[in-house]
Amino acid sequence: MDCFICHRSNWMQKKVMGFLKNLLDNYKEDILDDDVFLPLECNGAEKLLAQLVHETFPKDIIEDMSEKRRRGFLLELDDDPAHVTLCGLWNVEETRQKVKTILPKLFENALVKPWGEDKKDIFHERMMELQRILKLSDWEIDVMLVSLAVRESILWDPRRNRRCASAATNLFMMTKCLNASENSVLDCVLPRKPLRRFNCMDGDLDINSDLFDFLCGLSDEPLANSYFTKDTEATLPWSDFADLTTIHGAILKRMLTTGGKPVNILLYGAPGTGKTSFARTLAKEIGRTSYSIAQNTNDRGGRACSSPEFRFGALEICDGQINPEESVIIVDEADEMLQGIGGFGGFFMLFGGSHSHVGDKGMLNSVLDTMKTSTIWITNTPAEALDESSRRRFDYSICFEPLNCEQRKRIWKNNVVRLKLGVLSVPGNRRSLPRSILSARAVSPRRWRISKGCIPKRRRFRI
Repeated sequence: MDCFICHRSNWMQKKVMGFLKNLLDNYKEDILDDDVFLPLECNGAEKLLAQLVHETFPKDIIEDMSEKRRRGFLLELDDDPAHVTLCGLWNVEETRQKVKTILPKLFENALVKPWGEDKKDIFHERMMELQRILKLSDWEIDVMLVSLAVRESILWDPRRNRRCASAATNLFMMTKCLNASENSVLDCVLPRKPLRRFNCMDGDLDINSDLFDFLCGLSDEPLANSYFTKDTEATLPWSDFADLTTIHGAILKRMLTTGGKPVNILLYGAPGTGKTSFARTLAKEIGRTSYSIAQNTNDRGGRACSSPEFRFGALEICDGQINPEESVIIVDEADEMLQGIGGFGGFFMLFGGSHSHVGDKGMLNSVLDTMKTSTIWITNTPAEALDESSRRRFDYSICFEPLNCEQRKRIWKNNVVRLKLGVLSVPGNRRSLPRSILSARAVSPRRWRISKGCIPKRRRFRI
Protein backbone atom coordinates (compact mmCIF):
# COMPACT_ATOMS: atom_id res chain seq x y z
CA MET A 1 0.00 0.00 0.00
CA ASP A 2 1.21 3.47 -0.85
CA CYS A 3 1.36 5.87 2.09
CA PHE A 4 1.10 8.72 -0.40
CA ILE A 5 0.67 11.41 2.22
CA CYS A 6 4.18 10.93 3.60
CA HIS A 7 5.52 11.87 0.15
CA ARG A 8 3.81 15.25 0.58
CA SER A 9 4.97 15.92 4.12
CA ASN A 10 7.57 18.65 4.59
CA TRP A 11 8.33 17.24 8.03
CA MET A 12 8.99 13.82 6.49
CA GLN A 13 11.20 15.49 3.88
CA LYS A 14 13.43 17.00 6.58
CA LYS A 15 13.58 13.66 8.36
CA VAL A 16 14.53 11.81 5.15
CA MET A 17 17.27 14.32 4.33
CA GLY A 18 18.77 13.78 7.77
CA PHE A 19 18.59 10.01 7.35
CA LEU A 20 20.17 10.17 3.87
CA LYS A 21 22.97 12.42 5.09
CA ASN A 22 23.80 9.91 7.84
CA LEU A 23 23.63 7.04 5.36
CA LEU A 24 26.12 8.67 2.98
CA ASP A 25 28.41 9.67 5.85
CA ASN A 26 28.48 6.11 7.19
CA TYR A 27 28.67 4.20 3.92
CA LYS A 28 32.14 3.76 2.41
CA GLU A 29 31.57 1.29 -0.44
CA ASP A 30 30.31 1.48 -4.01
CA ILE A 31 26.64 2.34 -4.45
CA LEU A 32 24.89 -0.28 -6.58
CA ASP A 33 21.55 1.51 -6.79
CA ASP A 34 21.59 5.09 -8.07
CA ASP A 35 18.09 5.63 -6.59
CA VAL A 36 19.88 6.29 -3.30
CA PHE A 37 20.33 9.88 -4.49
CA LEU A 38 16.73 10.38 -5.64
CA PRO A 39 15.68 12.53 -2.64
CA LEU A 40 18.21 15.14 -3.81
CA GLU A 41 16.66 15.38 -7.25
CA CYS A 42 14.31 18.29 -7.80
CA ASN A 43 13.81 21.19 -10.23
CA GLY A 44 17.17 22.79 -10.86
CA ALA A 45 19.19 19.93 -9.31
CA GLU A 46 20.93 19.02 -12.59
CA LYS A 47 21.97 22.61 -13.27
CA LEU A 48 23.31 23.07 -9.73
CA LEU A 49 25.17 19.75 -9.88
CA ALA A 50 26.85 20.69 -13.16
CA GLN A 51 27.94 24.00 -11.67
CA LEU A 52 29.33 22.34 -8.52
CA VAL A 53 31.20 19.71 -10.54
CA HIS A 54 32.90 22.35 -12.70
CA GLU A 55 33.79 24.39 -9.59
CA THR A 56 35.09 21.47 -7.53
CA PHE A 57 36.53 18.84 -9.88
CA PRO A 58 39.83 19.31 -11.76
CA LYS A 59 39.28 20.16 -15.42
CA ASP A 60 41.34 17.24 -16.70
CA ILE A 61 39.29 14.74 -14.69
CA ILE A 62 36.05 16.17 -16.06
CA GLU A 63 37.34 15.94 -19.61
CA ASP A 64 38.67 12.42 -19.10
CA MET A 65 35.40 11.14 -17.58
CA SER A 66 33.42 12.83 -20.35
CA GLU A 67 35.41 11.09 -23.11
CA LYS A 68 35.75 7.54 -21.77
CA ARG A 69 33.92 5.37 -19.33
CA ARG A 70 35.25 4.84 -15.83
CA ARG A 71 33.79 1.74 -14.18
CA GLY A 72 30.95 1.77 -16.66
CA PHE A 73 30.17 5.45 -16.13
CA LEU A 74 30.43 8.23 -18.70
CA LEU A 75 30.04 11.76 -17.39
CA GLU A 76 27.24 13.53 -19.28
CA LEU A 77 26.21 16.52 -17.19
CA ASP A 78 23.84 17.87 -19.83
CA ASP A 79 21.87 14.65 -20.33
CA ASP A 80 21.86 12.45 -17.22
CA PRO A 81 19.56 13.00 -14.22
CA ALA A 82 21.29 14.21 -11.08
CA HIS A 83 20.96 10.91 -9.20
CA VAL A 84 22.63 8.97 -12.05
CA THR A 85 25.54 11.43 -12.22
CA LEU A 86 26.05 11.42 -8.44
CA CYS A 87 26.12 7.62 -8.31
CA GLY A 88 28.63 7.40 -11.18
CA LEU A 89 30.94 9.98 -9.58
CA TRP A 90 30.63 8.27 -6.17
CA ASN A 91 31.77 4.91 -7.54
CA VAL A 92 35.03 6.32 -8.92
CA GLU A 93 37.50 6.30 -6.04
CA GLU A 94 39.36 9.40 -7.26
CA THR A 95 36.18 11.51 -7.23
CA ARG A 96 34.22 10.08 -4.26
CA GLN A 97 35.68 12.55 -1.77
CA LYS A 98 34.86 15.42 -4.13
CA VAL A 99 31.24 14.21 -4.25
CA LYS A 100 31.04 14.37 -0.45
CA THR A 101 32.19 17.99 -0.51
CA ILE A 102 29.39 19.10 -2.85
CA LEU A 103 26.59 17.09 -1.15
CA PRO A 104 25.76 19.75 1.53
CA LYS A 105 24.75 22.29 -1.12
CA LEU A 106 22.64 19.70 -2.89
CA PHE A 107 20.87 18.94 0.40
CA GLU A 108 20.22 22.65 0.93
CA ASN A 109 18.84 22.97 -2.56
CA ALA A 110 16.50 19.99 -2.11
CA LEU A 111 15.10 21.37 1.15
CA VAL A 112 14.30 24.69 -0.54
CA LYS A 113 11.89 22.74 -2.79
CA PRO A 114 9.32 21.39 -0.28
CA TRP A 115 7.46 18.17 -0.98
CA GLY A 116 4.13 19.53 0.19
CA GLU A 117 2.21 22.64 -0.74
CA ASP A 118 -0.39 22.64 2.03
CA LYS A 119 0.37 24.39 5.29
CA LYS A 120 -1.34 21.61 7.22
CA ASP A 121 0.91 18.55 7.45
CA ILE A 122 -1.49 15.68 8.14
CA PHE A 123 1.24 13.06 8.22
CA HIS A 124 3.16 14.96 10.88
CA GLU A 125 0.01 15.41 12.96
CA ARG A 126 -0.80 11.71 12.78
CA MET A 127 2.73 10.70 13.74
CA MET A 128 2.65 13.04 16.73
CA GLU A 129 -0.71 11.60 17.80
CA LEU A 130 0.79 8.12 17.53
CA GLN A 131 3.74 9.19 19.67
CA ARG A 132 1.50 10.79 22.28
CA ILE A 133 -0.96 7.92 22.66
CA LEU A 134 1.67 5.16 22.69
CA LYS A 135 4.18 7.27 24.64
CA LEU A 136 6.91 6.56 22.09
CA SER A 137 10.31 8.21 22.27
CA ASP A 138 11.78 10.31 19.45
CA TRP A 139 14.21 7.46 18.82
CA GLU A 140 11.36 4.97 18.36
CA ILE A 141 9.58 7.36 15.99
CA ASP A 142 12.77 7.65 13.90
CA VAL A 143 13.06 3.84 13.71
CA MET A 144 9.51 3.71 12.37
CA LEU A 145 10.18 6.48 9.86
CA VAL A 146 13.23 4.72 8.39
CA SER A 147 11.21 1.53 7.98
CA LEU A 148 8.41 3.50 6.31
CA ALA A 149 10.82 5.38 4.02
CA VAL A 150 12.38 2.11 2.84
CA ARG A 151 9.00 0.55 2.20
CA GLU A 152 7.76 3.66 0.39
CA SER A 153 10.82 3.79 -1.92
CA ILE A 154 12.05 7.07 -0.47
CA LEU A 155 15.25 5.59 0.92
CA TRP A 156 17.18 2.85 -0.89
CA ASP A 157 19.71 0.29 0.25
CA PRO A 158 22.97 1.24 -1.57
CA ARG A 159 24.27 -2.32 -1.50
CA ARG A 160 21.79 -3.92 -3.89
CA ASN A 161 20.20 -3.05 -7.17
CA ARG A 162 16.84 -4.71 -6.65
CA ARG A 163 13.41 -3.71 -5.39
CA CYS A 164 12.99 -5.84 -2.30
CA ALA A 165 13.12 -5.32 1.43
CA SER A 166 13.84 -7.74 4.24
CA ALA A 167 14.66 -7.70 7.91
CA ALA A 168 18.37 -7.54 7.04
CA THR A 169 17.79 -4.58 4.71
CA ASN A 170 15.75 -2.72 7.30
CA LEU A 171 18.31 -3.37 10.03
CA PHE A 172 21.17 -2.16 7.82
CA MET A 173 19.31 1.00 6.81
CA MET A 174 18.33 1.78 10.40
CA THR A 175 21.88 1.48 11.67
CA LYS A 176 23.30 3.69 8.90
CA CYS A 177 20.50 6.25 8.75
CA LEU A 178 20.30 6.66 12.52
CA ASN A 179 24.01 6.49 13.36
CA ALA A 180 23.24 3.54 15.61
CA SER A 181 24.59 0.10 16.38
CA GLU A 182 22.74 -3.07 15.43
CA ASN A 183 22.30 -3.94 19.11
CA SER A 184 20.59 -0.64 19.88
CA VAL A 185 18.16 -1.08 16.97
CA LEU A 186 17.41 -4.70 17.84
CA ASP A 187 16.85 -3.77 21.46
CA CYS A 188 14.33 -1.14 20.35
CA VAL A 189 12.24 -3.70 18.44
CA LEU A 190 12.16 -6.51 20.98
CA PRO A 191 8.69 -8.09 21.31
CA ARG A 192 8.15 -6.53 24.73
CA LYS A 193 9.23 -3.04 23.70
CA PRO A 194 6.55 -0.50 22.64
CA LEU A 195 7.02 -0.74 18.85
CA ARG A 196 6.29 -4.47 18.89
CA ARG A 197 3.92 -4.57 21.85
CA PHE A 198 1.66 -1.95 20.28
CA ASN A 199 1.85 -3.72 16.90
CA CYS A 200 3.54 -0.78 15.15
CA MET A 201 6.16 -3.05 13.57
CA ASP A 202 6.49 -6.76 12.88
CA GLY A 203 9.35 -9.21 13.28
CA ASP A 204 10.84 -8.20 9.90
CA LEU A 205 11.09 -4.58 11.09
CA ASP A 206 8.35 -3.57 8.65
CA ILE A 207 5.81 -0.97 9.69
CA ASN A 208 2.39 -2.47 10.35
CA SER A 209 -0.03 -2.23 7.43
CA ASP A 210 -2.90 -1.40 9.79
CA LEU A 211 -1.28 1.97 10.48
CA PHE A 212 -1.40 3.11 6.84
CA ASP A 213 -5.03 4.18 6.77
CA PHE A 214 -4.48 6.20 9.92
CA LEU A 215 -1.16 7.78 8.88
CA CYS A 216 -2.45 8.58 5.39
CA GLY A 217 -5.54 10.31 6.71
CA LEU A 218 -7.77 7.82 4.89
CA SER A 219 -9.54 6.87 8.11
CA ASP A 220 -11.24 9.24 10.53
CA GLU A 221 -11.40 6.51 13.17
CA PRO A 222 -9.33 7.46 16.21
CA LEU A 223 -6.06 5.61 16.61
CA ALA A 224 -7.11 4.49 20.10
CA ASN A 225 -9.82 2.29 18.56
CA SER A 226 -7.09 -0.05 17.36
CA TYR A 227 -6.38 -0.85 20.99
CA PHE A 228 -9.69 -0.47 22.81
CA THR A 229 -13.32 0.41 22.10
CA LYS A 230 -16.15 1.89 24.09
CA ASP A 231 -18.98 -0.61 24.61
CA THR A 232 -22.19 0.80 23.16
CA GLU A 233 -24.33 -2.33 22.76
CA ALA A 234 -27.47 -2.69 24.83
CA THR A 235 -26.96 -4.67 28.03
CA LEU A 236 -29.24 -7.23 29.64
CA PRO A 237 -31.27 -6.28 32.71
CA TRP A 238 -29.47 -6.78 36.02
CA SER A 239 -32.36 -9.00 37.19
CA ASP A 240 -31.62 -11.52 34.41
CA PHE A 241 -28.53 -12.64 36.33
CA ALA A 242 -30.65 -13.71 39.30
CA ASP A 243 -28.29 -16.10 41.10
CA LEU A 244 -25.19 -14.04 40.37
CA THR A 245 -26.73 -10.80 41.59
CA THR A 246 -27.96 -12.46 44.77
CA ILE A 247 -24.65 -14.05 45.68
CA HIS A 248 -22.09 -11.59 44.26
CA GLY A 249 -23.95 -8.41 43.30
CA ALA A 250 -23.72 -6.42 46.51
CA ILE A 251 -20.07 -7.34 47.08
CA LEU A 252 -19.02 -6.39 43.53
CA LYS A 253 -20.86 -3.07 43.64
CA ARG A 254 -19.23 -2.17 46.94
CA MET A 255 -15.75 -3.14 45.72
CA LEU A 256 -16.09 -1.14 42.50
CA THR A 257 -17.60 2.01 43.96
CA THR A 258 -15.93 2.42 47.35
CA GLY A 259 -12.39 2.53 48.68
CA GLY A 260 -10.90 4.73 45.96
CA LYS A 261 -8.63 1.91 44.79
CA PRO A 262 -8.96 0.01 41.48
CA VAL A 263 -9.87 -3.66 41.73
CA ASN A 264 -9.27 -6.61 39.43
CA ILE A 265 -12.10 -9.11 39.05
CA LEU A 266 -11.75 -12.51 37.38
CA LEU A 267 -14.67 -14.25 35.63
CA TYR A 268 -13.75 -17.77 34.53
CA GLY A 269 -15.41 -20.99 33.44
CA ALA A 270 -17.35 -22.54 30.58
CA PRO A 271 -17.76 -20.53 27.35
CA GLY A 272 -21.18 -19.17 26.47
CA THR A 273 -22.28 -18.79 30.08
CA GLY A 274 -22.75 -15.02 30.00
CA LYS A 275 -19.48 -13.78 31.47
CA THR A 276 -19.12 -10.87 29.04
CA SER A 277 -22.78 -9.90 29.29
CA PHE A 278 -22.55 -9.96 33.07
CA ALA A 279 -19.44 -7.75 33.04
CA ARG A 280 -21.08 -5.12 30.82
CA THR A 281 -24.32 -5.18 32.79
CA LEU A 282 -22.37 -4.79 36.04
CA ALA A 283 -20.60 -1.71 34.66
CA LYS A 284 -23.93 -0.16 33.66
CA GLU A 285 -25.48 -1.07 37.02
CA ILE A 286 -22.87 1.02 38.87
CA GLY A 287 -23.16 3.87 36.37
CA ARG A 288 -19.80 3.42 34.65
CA THR A 289 -18.76 3.19 31.01
CA SER A 290 -17.17 -0.10 29.98
CA TYR A 291 -14.30 -0.36 27.50
CA SER A 292 -13.17 -3.58 25.79
CA ILE A 293 -9.54 -4.32 24.95
CA ALA A 294 -8.97 -5.21 21.29
CA GLN A 295 -8.44 -8.90 20.59
CA ASN A 296 -7.45 -9.24 16.94
CA THR A 297 -5.02 -7.44 14.67
CA ASN A 298 -4.02 -8.25 11.09
CA ASP A 299 -0.58 -9.47 10.20
CA ARG A 300 0.97 -8.98 6.77
CA GLY A 301 -0.80 -12.07 5.44
CA GLY A 302 -4.20 -10.68 6.35
CA ARG A 303 -4.74 -13.30 9.06
CA ALA A 304 -6.30 -12.39 12.38
CA CYS A 305 -3.75 -12.62 15.15
CA SER A 306 -3.16 -11.34 18.62
CA SER A 307 -0.50 -11.71 21.26
CA PRO A 308 -0.38 -11.26 25.02
CA GLU A 309 2.26 -8.54 24.60
CA PHE A 310 -0.03 -6.53 22.30
CA ARG A 311 -3.04 -6.91 24.58
CA PHE A 312 -1.10 -5.96 27.70
CA GLY A 313 0.12 -2.89 25.82
CA ALA A 314 -3.41 -2.08 24.65
CA LEU A 315 -4.59 -2.38 28.25
CA GLU A 316 -2.00 0.17 29.37
CA ILE A 317 -3.05 2.54 26.57
CA CYS A 318 -6.70 2.26 27.55
CA ASP A 319 -5.89 2.84 31.21
CA GLY A 320 -4.03 6.02 30.27
CA GLN A 321 -6.75 7.42 27.98
CA ILE A 322 -9.95 7.04 30.05
CA ASN A 323 -11.26 8.44 33.33
CA PRO A 324 -10.67 5.74 35.99
CA GLU A 325 -13.46 7.02 38.24
CA GLU A 326 -16.07 6.72 35.51
CA SER A 327 -14.93 3.59 33.71
CA VAL A 328 -14.48 -0.18 33.86
CA ILE A 329 -12.12 -2.05 31.53
CA ILE A 330 -13.13 -5.49 30.23
CA VAL A 331 -10.39 -7.87 29.04
CA ASP A 332 -12.34 -10.61 27.23
CA GLU A 333 -10.76 -13.85 25.99
CA ALA A 334 -7.82 -13.34 28.35
CA ASP A 335 -6.81 -17.02 28.31
CA GLU A 336 -3.37 -16.52 26.77
CA MET A 337 -2.63 -13.47 28.90
CA LEU A 338 -3.21 -15.55 32.03
CA GLN A 339 -1.80 -18.82 30.74
CA GLY A 340 1.71 -18.19 32.03
CA ILE A 341 0.59 -17.76 35.63
CA GLY A 342 -1.69 -20.69 36.18
CA GLY A 343 0.23 -23.69 34.94
CA PHE A 344 -2.76 -24.82 32.85
CA GLY A 345 -0.59 -27.20 30.87
CA GLY A 346 -2.00 -30.13 28.93
CA PHE A 347 -5.37 -30.05 30.64
CA PHE A 348 -5.96 -26.53 29.33
CA MET A 349 -5.16 -27.72 25.81
CA LEU A 350 -8.15 -30.08 25.95
CA PHE A 351 -10.42 -27.05 26.13
CA GLY A 352 -9.08 -25.31 23.05
CA GLY A 353 -6.09 -23.58 24.62
CA SER A 354 -2.95 -22.85 22.67
CA HIS A 355 0.75 -22.58 23.41
CA SER A 356 1.40 -20.25 20.48
CA HIS A 357 1.70 -17.38 22.94
CA VAL A 358 2.31 -17.64 26.65
CA GLY A 359 1.32 -15.00 29.15
CA ASP A 360 4.02 -13.39 31.22
CA LYS A 361 3.76 -13.61 34.99
CA GLY A 362 5.88 -10.52 35.57
CA MET A 363 3.93 -8.51 32.99
CA LEU A 364 0.62 -9.48 34.57
CA ASN A 365 1.82 -8.63 38.08
CA SER A 366 3.08 -5.27 36.85
CA VAL A 367 -0.27 -4.48 35.24
CA LEU A 368 -2.23 -5.54 38.30
CA ASP A 369 -0.06 -3.31 40.47
CA THR A 370 -0.09 -0.21 38.28
CA MET A 371 -3.59 -0.05 36.76
CA LYS A 372 -5.61 3.03 37.71
CA THR A 373 -8.92 1.68 36.37
CA SER A 374 -10.91 -1.25 37.77
CA THR A 375 -10.66 -4.18 35.35
CA ILE A 376 -12.73 -7.31 34.72
CA TRP A 377 -10.75 -10.21 33.27
CA ILE A 378 -12.65 -12.95 31.41
CA THR A 379 -11.31 -16.39 30.53
CA ASN A 380 -12.93 -19.59 29.25
CA THR A 381 -10.56 -21.71 31.27
CA PRO A 382 -12.56 -24.37 33.13
CA ALA A 383 -12.64 -24.23 36.92
CA GLU A 384 -10.71 -27.50 37.15
CA ALA A 385 -7.88 -26.13 35.00
CA LEU A 386 -7.47 -22.77 36.72
CA ASP A 387 -4.84 -22.94 39.43
CA GLU A 388 -5.85 -21.72 42.85
CA SER A 389 -2.83 -19.40 43.00
CA SER A 390 -4.06 -17.69 39.82
CA ARG A 391 -7.34 -16.69 41.41
CA ARG A 392 -5.55 -15.30 44.44
CA ARG A 393 -3.87 -12.70 42.23
CA PHE A 394 -7.26 -11.04 41.76
CA ASP A 395 -9.35 -9.15 44.25
CA TYR A 396 -12.44 -11.21 43.50
CA SER A 397 -13.26 -14.16 41.24
CA ILE A 398 -16.43 -15.88 40.05
CA CYS A 399 -16.69 -19.31 38.47
CA PHE A 400 -19.34 -19.63 35.72
CA GLU A 401 -20.68 -23.17 35.51
CA PRO A 402 -22.31 -24.59 32.34
CA LEU A 403 -25.89 -23.39 31.87
CA ASN A 404 -28.74 -25.57 33.03
CA CYS A 405 -32.01 -25.99 31.14
CA GLU A 406 -33.83 -23.27 33.03
CA GLN A 407 -31.05 -20.74 32.38
CA ARG A 408 -31.03 -21.57 28.66
CA LYS A 409 -34.80 -21.06 28.45
CA ARG A 410 -34.42 -17.70 30.15
CA ILE A 411 -31.75 -16.66 27.63
CA TRP A 412 -33.96 -17.73 24.72
CA LYS A 413 -36.86 -15.68 26.02
CA ASN A 414 -34.64 -12.64 26.55
CA ASN A 415 -33.31 -12.89 23.00
CA VAL A 416 -36.82 -13.22 21.57
CA VAL A 417 -37.85 -10.00 23.29
CA ARG A 418 -34.59 -8.12 22.63
CA LEU A 419 -34.38 -9.06 18.93
CA LYS A 420 -38.18 -8.93 18.37
CA LEU A 421 -38.17 -12.38 16.81
CA GLY A 422 -41.75 -13.34 17.64
CA VAL A 423 -42.84 -16.94 18.30
CA LEU A 424 -43.99 -20.04 16.45
CA SER A 425 -46.81 -22.24 17.71
CA VAL A 426 -46.14 -25.93 18.12
CA PRO A 427 -49.13 -28.18 17.30
CA GLY A 428 -50.17 -30.34 20.19
CA ASN A 429 -48.25 -28.15 22.62
CA ARG A 430 -49.66 -25.02 24.20
CA ARG A 431 -46.21 -23.53 24.67
CA SER A 432 -44.69 -21.14 22.17
CA LEU A 433 -41.49 -21.94 20.41
CA PRO A 434 -39.02 -19.05 19.87
CA ARG A 435 -37.68 -18.75 16.36
CA SER A 436 -34.18 -18.68 17.82
CA ILE A 437 -34.62 -22.35 18.75
CA LEU A 438 -35.20 -23.22 15.13
CA SER A 439 -32.00 -21.46 14.05
CA ALA A 440 -30.09 -23.12 16.86
CA ARG A 441 -31.10 -26.53 15.48
CA ALA A 442 -29.84 -25.63 11.96
CA VAL A 443 -33.10 -26.63 10.33
CA SER A 444 -32.78 -27.84 6.73
CA PRO A 445 -35.62 -26.58 4.45
CA ARG A 446 -35.62 -29.84 2.52
CA ARG A 447 -36.06 -32.03 5.57
CA TRP A 448 -38.32 -29.72 7.54
CA ARG A 449 -41.50 -28.51 5.89
CA ILE A 450 -42.65 -25.57 7.98
CA SER A 451 -45.95 -24.14 6.75
CA LYS A 452 -47.81 -21.27 8.38
CA GLY A 453 -45.65 -21.50 11.48
CA CYS A 454 -46.31 -25.21 12.07
CA ILE A 455 -43.84 -28.05 12.48
CA PRO A 456 -44.77 -31.59 11.38
CA LYS A 457 -45.74 -33.79 14.29
CA ARG A 458 -42.90 -36.20 13.63
CA ARG A 459 -40.41 -33.37 14.21
CA ARG A 460 -41.74 -31.75 17.35
CA PHE A 461 -39.53 -30.02 19.90
CA ARG A 462 -40.10 -30.79 23.51
CA ILE A 463 -39.03 -28.26 26.17
